[in-house]
Amino acid sequence: MAQREAALREVIGECKDEQSLTASRLDALRIRRTRLELARELLVEHGQESEADELQTRIYEFDRQIEASTATLSKLTGLIATYQSTLKKAERAGSGS
Repeated sequence: MAQREAALREVIGECKDEQSLTASRLDALRIRRTRLELARELLVEHGQESEADELQTRIYEFDRQIEASTATLSKLTGLIATYQSTLKKAERAGSGS
């Protein structure tokens, strides 16, 4: 039982690390997307529609990456909660409660 608990702790730690990395990537994607949106707006203001359209395509790509990262973050959060719940049950069972 102790090996299972140790393995669960390790998996939880790995998931938390991945969650942290994903959250950081998501923040970076959102910042980059915001900058591109600003650049696109400036191009539109200056009548450079074709360049603005090119940036819009890149913005859509960032939107898809943001959606995927958000979904991954949500999955990781759910996995962590499940693993932590399982670990708590195993710890209670191991302590005889």
